[in-house]
Amino acid sequence: MSKTMEWNLLKEKLYFVDGTLRDIIIEDMTWILWEKWIQYVNSKYSLQFKDFSNNINLNYIDINLIKECFDKTKSYYAVISIHNISVRTYFNCVNILEQDFYPQEVINEQKHNEFIKYIIDCSVLLDKKIIITPEMQDEDVLMSVYKKEIQYH
Repeated sequence: MSKTMEWNLLKEKLYFVDGTLRDIIIEDMTWILWEKWIQYVNSKYSLQFKDFSNNINLNYIDINLIKECFDKTKSYYAVISIHNISVRTYFNCVNILEQDFYPQEVINEQKHNEFIKYIIDCSVLLDKKIIITPEMQDEDVLMSVYKKEIQYH
């Protein structure tokens, strides 16, 4: 599909509501790239950083605590608010930045543009390709972004 797509087609092909999430995946991450991304989201977006037992609840991602995730001694997640679209980030693997969101939160073309700006900004910052897939279906790419080039599949 082309670089641009009408809103009705975007709703049908990317933001279809089927009760599942959409995954955002960035592969080949390094600790330096994680640090860049954490600094970016901490400075740009409202967020919550938590552990799964609710003992930690911060309004920024604590980079020192993330190291514990990658050491497998603790589990944390972040919820980043991108213009009222909740993007959840899971710190499971140092090599993969995995996020998800509910497609029904992208309610119009303006929300889509705000969401895409976040994706493009991350791609440019990290110099990485970002893919969006249906939940847990990494092989079924709905959209890919590399820097400012967007491809709908």
